[in-house]
Amino acid sequence: MLDAMEMPILSMLQQIKSQLMTRYYNKEKEVGDLWQGPICPNIRNKLRKNCELANICYALPVGKGVFEVQGRTNKYIVDISLKTCDCRRWDLTCIPCSHAISYLRHERIPPESVVHDCYSSTTYMKAYANTIWPCKDKSAWEKVDATEVLPPKYEKKVGRPLKSRRKQPHEVEGPNGPKLSKYGVIIHCRYCGGSGHNRDGCQQRKKDLYEPSTPQASTHQAGEIIDDDPFISQSVPLLSQLSNTMVSQMVTENRTIGEQPLPDSAFIISNLPATRPVPPTTTTMVGRARVAKRKEGTTSTKKVSAPKKKDPKKGASRQS
Repeated sequence: MLDAMEMPILSMLQQIKSQLMTRYYNKEKEVGDLWQGPICPNIRNKLRKNCELANICYALPVGKGVFEVQGRTNKYIVDISLKTCDCRRWDLTCIPCSHAISYLRHERIPPESVVHDCYSSTTYMKAYANTIWPCKDKSAWEKVDATEVLPPKYEKKVGRPLKSRRKQPHEVEGPNGPKLSKYGVIIHCRYCGGSGHNRDGCQQRKKDLYEPSTPQASTHQAGEIIDDDPFISQSVPLLSQLSNTMVSQMVTENRTIGEQPLPDSAFIISNLPATRPVPPTTTTMVGRARVAKRKEGTTSTKKVSAPKKKDPKKGASRQS
């Protein structure tokens, strides 16, 4: 099918038709020759894996077709009349899960008999029972008086064209098989305990956050209101009732400071602190000059070396 996507419309339809014709013929021949048993091979393999996982499950009968199955860590409730399990795999795939198979083993029921009819070989044959007949050649087609169908205008899009289709969520394989959707599950709020919403959309939580609760005073039977805090009931004088407060002292100090005249600029310059001498470093011009002089002195001492002394023994040997 991917090769036909890049073809024109008419060539694409012819390619798809020829592929479907061969597919229908091969599937009809495959069911009669290779398949064994009442269900499809892929479903049989999945059922075999669930049977292996059912070896670590323990079923406890409750009554009326209900069993409690103990797994490795959790407990699950299986209802054979409704064909449901708390793990929801039987509900979504219509294939009995490992917990349901442990129940079926307890009741001596074969797991293949509980699989849905859509996975049976008879239903598979019904899907491919029809045949696609071939068409005549293009030269033998009837000519009709109608408008000519032209191909659509091609618009080049940015980037590389996509060749693979987008997979559905149930087709994406995870570490533990295909991902199961949470559609139909009733969620509950952790804050208020209500159903149908979560903690982020809880209206009660928003009211408690943005509308702070006012403290309520406790009342007696006679109707007298008595506060719980004994310190609030005592009479505390206000700031305006005090004769000498810190606020009044600060106000008076600000007034006295504002009335004094500002000092002259000559007085400010004379009272400036003395500048500290900066030691010469390699970043200053004086430091660079000193470093350069030191380098010149070392190079001159290396160049001027003492003359070598002659060995008298070597000279006597030459004269002789």
